[in-house]
Amino acid sequence: MEPNTPYTAQMQPRRSFAPLIVVVAVIAAIVIGILYVLSLPFHLVNTTPSTASIATYTPTLDLNFNRELDNAKTATPVADQNIIRSSSVSGKTLTINLTSLAENKTYTITIAVVQAKDGSQIRNISLKFKPKYVPADKLPKSQQQTLLNNQDKNGPQPDPIYGLVPYSTLDFTLQAFPTADGKGIEVDANLLPSAADLSNEDQAIAQYKQEVVDYIKSKGLDPSKYTINYTVTQPTT
Repeated sequence: MEPNTPYTAQMQPRRSFAPLIVVVAVIAAIVIGILYVLSLPFHLVNTTPSTASIATYTPTLDLNFNRELDNAKTATPVADQNIIRSSSVSGKTLTINLTSLAENKTYTITIAVVQAKDGSQIRNISLKFKPKYVPADKLPKSQQQTLLNNQDKNGPQPDPIYGLVPYSTLDFTLQAFPTADGKGIEVDANLLPSAADLSNEDQAIAQYKQEVVDYIKSKGLDPSKYTINYTVTQPTT
């Protein structure tokens, strides 16, 4: 009779549920995120560019919403000045095509109603902004491409000088207008000598004229392209 041999139980490898738990957690997070987004009221998420970053050459302003827009029931944007070329709706975005803007001038765009495809509405959207001067070649690449596309479709864009005026300093003010034949541009420069300048007014006027030319050059433009009309407003004494 063979001696008794001890019985040794074979240990089964413990199955790990960690990967399954991770997958379930990820799916749960996605579902919760979707439900959260769907629960949000219809609202304007942001604008591209932001209203604080709009430049004088900015070609378009995109209003990005959190739901698909109903083009037929979304009102046409209007501005307090003639700066809107056109507007269009695509998906969740309302795009406003802009003209050239004046530096440091306050503009307001309003939209009476924006409607989502589910019937949700936002009324009386108002956007106020003051453009900064940024050379066209310093704009974001997407905006540079839009400017090029606009040139291809619409021909030459307005002269950049219109984006710099009206402009004023303590020494002069500037305005720009097309010439009577529409082929050129006149820059009206009103010089503003002070009472202290009267002792040597000719020198002061010459200095202020040079400041006008230097300002135009500082914006990357050629002053010789424009007819500059100088006027002088005498100081009150």
